Amino acid sequence: MAHRGGRGICGASGRDAVAVFESSGFGRCGCGKRYVFRAARLCTPPFFARCPARAGGCRAAEPSVFVARRGNAFLNCDSIARWYRWLEYAAFGGALRRRREAFLFELGDPQKVLVLGDGDGRFLQLFVALYPEARVDAVDVSAGMIELARSRVASDRVTFHVADAREFVFEEEYDLAVAHFFFDCFDETELREIIFRFTAKQFLISEFRRTWWSRPLLAGLYLFFRIATGLETRRLSDHRTMLERYGYRLDREEDALGGLLASELWRLSAPLKKCQNSLHL
Repeated sequence: MAHRGGRGICGASGRDAVAVFESSGFGRCGCGKRYVFRAARLCTPPFFARCPARAGGCRAAEPSVFVARRGNAFLNCDSIARWYRWLEYAAFGGALRRRREAFLFELGDPQKVLVLGDGDGRFLQLFVALYPEARVDAVDVSAGMIELARSRVASDRVTFHVADAREFVFEEEYDLAVAHFFFDCFDETELREIIFRFTAKQFLISEFRRTWWSRPLLAGLYLFFRIATGLETRRLSDHRTMLERYGYRLDREEDALGGLLASELWRLSAPLKKCQNSLHL
């Protein structure tokens, strides 16, 4: 919210996750995929590592960055980007990480992927190692978060977009869309319009939930992010109803911390015909 070397993905050979995976002879399932999963989690850059995006930087090949117009951006996580991981651990331990990693082995073979608001790139690092055929658009409004994500993910299959999701021009269709602790940044009107503007065959989501006891905790979290980042949203939106109306069905679900945190895997079953009236459902 220490870099570990040795053999494996981050070993002295410098091989990336895909090379280790292919050379291991395990294939794309079972113990092979879980081996890559464990190895990729060890491949964490030093806490104060910096990797500027310029010629002669610390990587031979950097993922590209597309900067979109952000005329109405209200959220700026740059001030907490380098500390976010440790703030997260202080507040929730490893619970948020476990929610992001739920269902990672149940996504089939996605080729075109959209990752919304992954922040410092910890999920994206694992995903790219596990799915070497996927091409990813990673969208985040914070340049500081994008920089941290780039320090973890060096792949020409990932294009980073410093952009406000409310203005970003999405592809019409994706095999998979990922939104981990992203929906809570938007009110219901904004979130409905974001989801409306693209179609994904699968939607992998981690999010907070309202419970009978969580109101003070959620209010405190929103207050912190309002002070630290300028977040204007005050309460969680009902993304489940929106997804159902747009033709998604909930396929898998897990929760933690007494229902406060949830992981969800949605599949597109009957896509809603998109028209202007659909935005007001």
